Amino acid sequence: MPSAKSFLFRHRRFIIGLLSLVMIYTLAGFYLLPWLAERQLKSTLDQRLHLQTQLQDIRFNPFTFELNIAGMAIQTREKQPLLAWNSVYVNVDPSQLVKGDISIPTVDINAVDLHFQRYSEAENTLTRLANTWQETAVEESSEPAAVSTEPTVSEEDEPLFTIVLDSLNFDNGKLHYIDDVPAEPFKTVLSPINFQLNQFSTKADETAKTTLGIEFEDKANLSVAGTFSLSPLTMAGQLKLNQFNLQTPYRYFKALLPVELRQGVVDISLDYDVNLAGQQPKIDINNTMVKLSKLDVLEPGLNKALIADGQLDVENGRYQYPENQLTIDNVTVSNAKLAALHNKQGEINWLKLIDALPKSDTEETKPSEETPAFKLAISEAELKDVALFIEDQQPKLPSNMTLNLAASLKNLSLTDNQKMPFTSTIKVSSGGVLSAKGDLQLFPELSVTAETKVDQLSLKPLQPYIDKYAFVTLQDGQITANASLKSDADDALLVKGDLALSSLQIDNQNLKEKLFSLDKLAVNTVDFSLKKKDLAISDIDLDKFYSRIFINKEGVTNLRKLLKEQPANTKATPTETNDKDDPYKVSIGQVTIKDASSRFTDESLPIVFDTEMRSLDGEISGFSTQSDQAVELNLEGQVQEFGMVEIKGSLAPFNITEKSNVAMSFSNLDLPAMSPYTIKFAGRKIADGRADVKLNYEIQNGNLNATNSLVIRDIRLGERVESPNAVDLPLDLAVALLKNSDGVIDLSIPVTGDVNNPQFEMGPAIRKAIFNAIRNIVTSPFRFLANLVGGDEQPVDNIRFAAGRAELTPPQKEALLKLSEALVQRPQLTLEIPAPYAESVDRQELQLKAVEKEVETGLKQTNPEQQLLERRKIVLERLYTEQGLSPDLSVLKLDAMAKNTVADDKEPSVDLLAYNSKLKTALVAKQAVSENDLKKLAQARQDAVIAYIKQQGKLSDAQLHVDAVSAVKAKDDEVTMRFDLRSQ
Repeated sequence: MPSAKSFLFRHRRFIIGLLSLVMIYTLAGFYLLPWLAERQLKSTLDQRLHLQTQLQDIRFNPFTFELNIAGMAIQTREKQPLLAWNSVYVNVDPSQLVKGDISIPTVDINAVDLHFQRYSEAENTLTRLANTWQETAVEESSEPAAVSTEPTVSEEDEPLFTIVLDSLNFDNGKLHYIDDVPAEPFKTVLSPINFQLNQFSTKADETAKTTLGIEFEDKANLSVAGTFSLSPLTMAGQLKLNQFNLQTPYRYFKALLPVELRQGVVDISLDYDVNLAGQQPKIDINNTMVKLSKLDVLEPGLNKALIADGQLDVENGRYQYPENQLTIDNVTVSNAKLAALHNKQGEINWLKLIDALPKSDTEETKPSEETPAFKLAISEAELKDVALFIEDQQPKLPSNMTLNLAASLKNLSLTDNQKMPFTSTIKVSSGGVLSAKGDLQLFPELSVTAETKVDQLSLKPLQPYIDKYAFVTLQDGQITANASLKSDADDALLVKGDLALSSLQIDNQNLKEKLFSLDKLAVNTVDFSLKKKDLAISDIDLDKFYSRIFINKEGVTNLRKLLKEQPANTKATPTETNDKDDPYKVSIGQVTIKDASSRFTDESLPIVFDTEMRSLDGEISGFSTQSDQAVELNLEGQVQEFGMVEIKGSLAPFNITEKSNVAMSFSNLDLPAMSPYTIKFAGRKIADGRADVKLNYEIQNGNLNATNSLVIRDIRLGERVESPNAVDLPLDLAVALLKNSDGVIDLSIPVTGDVNNPQFEMGPAIRKAIFNAIRNIVTSPFRFLANLVGGDEQPVDNIRFAAGRAELTPPQKEALLKLSEALVQRPQLTLEIPAPYAESVDRQELQLKAVEKEVETGLKQTNPEQQLLERRKIVLERLYTEQGLSPDLSVLKLDAMAKNTVADDKEPSVDLLAYNSKLKTALVAKQAVSENDLKKLAQARQDAVIAYIKQQGKLSDAQLHVDAVSAVKAKDDEVTMRFDLRSQ
């Protein structure tokens, strides 16, 4: 065999060439290639991307194919950092190339520091680099890119090489994210970022293992562990997000959100399985657990948190695609505090915040026809110990209330005809519990059936709203109810149950006393249908209802003083009514009243009037808006100490002013207690007496026709009391006129009016009617007496005498007879008979009678054979001459000369009738009548009346009173003798 030396010598050229190649390969691999790579990298980044690059070291082992790039830092020319790392190590196994594999045993990337920034909606770090790359490419070469003539490889062709990566480690990475798009720039750092990829291959059915760990702000971390396959493209594994602070995303969206997030932590864990190999992706996300806790959300400017504390738990959720179905075992909200505010401007904070959320400008994406409708199924959704604080600033006195909510809903689903059992309980801080239990259906129609209960719900929270309208205080009051509710497509609301209002007390703030109260108002068996517009109530029980009525010194009732003035509504909106809408049908079986009472006080009187009505019991019969049958009233109670009241009648409750007939009977009323009213109107007390009052009110078509019957027994008037508003009514006379021989007053007082008139008030109308009745009696007592004996006969309050006469005529006698008969029925009355004369007509008549008497005496002394006119002329001329009257007789004759001359040769003659009349007139005027003559005439008239009344024998002397002589004025040339009445 040839020796080694000879072999080497013989092949020395080959060996030297081979060693030279190895040396060149070694030098190129260890030194030249790294130098060229660094040079080319820096040049490319600088020229094409305008970036500055610092590189500590690039090492390449051409024999082991190991590449190590250490200490690299890339930044912009403005010294802004973009990318840096401590080291990148890549190891390639070239021996596998013969198998068609690019085998990479190891890739280690350590301490990468990446900076990314958004400058606008369309511009960021990457887009700027891409734009720079494109711009520099155009500047460097204007030649068109060479068109490849090689045939393209079809996507279905197999790749030339298969990549096999045994291990990829990305350790201690850091991402600096800056976003200038929000109104307040957003900055955050994700660090450390660790990623491992093992056993990765592009071969079919090869599965790699991956782990990812990212730490966010405040020590929150995201971890993902799973598998990954490139062919087919699938991934599966588990994701966990721990203690993620919602402040991080909140800072980003802060300018878009109408709320302030101070705190909030979310934890998420889930398993995922994604298969993207087929034409339609398949996604299965299961074992999902979400926990949202430590929430603190506020509305800007307010200290009360919208959401505080609490926790949201989502357990065992699963989402499947393409089924598009989400199923969750349980969703629970627990121990949360919510706040709702209704501000002074009428805005509700939650609605205002929802409205302020950003709206999408794009149209809603319509679901694909191939994608099924979204399906949701939640086994149970719960609220546990959720406190809702409600504040209403609309009332002058803000309303505050806290509700403690607990609820559960099972089998929540969006499918059709799915019944979802639910329960709910609401505890009100002011007192009371509301609960419901039933079934809910969402699709295809909303349907609810439930059993509800209200237990001792306090009415006190209504006080701020009542305070807006009235000066009253709601001291107490609870509502209790049990009802079955149903709402579906057939009827929007069906209710059947019972309702009770108990322990109600409303106080008068002005007088600081109880205004209304009741022990219990029970509304039994309520049936309500919204579709049929039908409300039916079996019966109503009212126990121990109390009311307080008070009239102050100014005559204003306490109820009127309680109402507050409301601001005028300047924006009146027209109310549109639909005549075709059917009215609601209402029916009530019966109303029972037990032990009702009322206290009435009137301080507008000189003496305060104070009385009570107690123990009012009775029934009000059933009624219905679909029936013409009137409601029957039957009530009975106690008034004062020994009085009694009965109320009976019928009325149409929804049309009282059209047809009503009510009778109220008060028996054995104590009249001295009524003294305050008699003092106010007439200035007199009532010392003794009892009364029965029957009030009958009949209303037809708005017209009131009431008949009030007043029977008074043994009335005795008391002392006079000064009252500034008293009317000068002679009550003594009124009593004497009204009281019969048995000492009883039986008076009927009608009251009429239009109850539809807003100015009409029943109480004042009755008082006015009573006052008018008494006034009419005392101001027209003779008409009242005439009614006693003759019905509609004219009142005999006077007789008339002819001037100068004192004799009674037959009509005068008849009138005096009727007056006497009436006075017999009223023995306490005294008739006052005057002695009148009228100087004007009586003097003239007496003068005339005196002259006539002298003429008659003179005629007897004349020749009876002569004509009477001649004889009268002789007597009159004698009397005229004897009395020395003027003018001269010749002047009177000339004045009475007849103007009937026919011819000029005839002399005019004297008109004896005219001449005698002038003589008589002159004599009458001259005739003397003394004042004593007139008084004697008046006295004669009075004597004639008294003599005739006594002649009848029906009246005692005590009932006749003689008045003094008095002068009166004549009427129609007659003298009126006007009678008067007074009590004994």
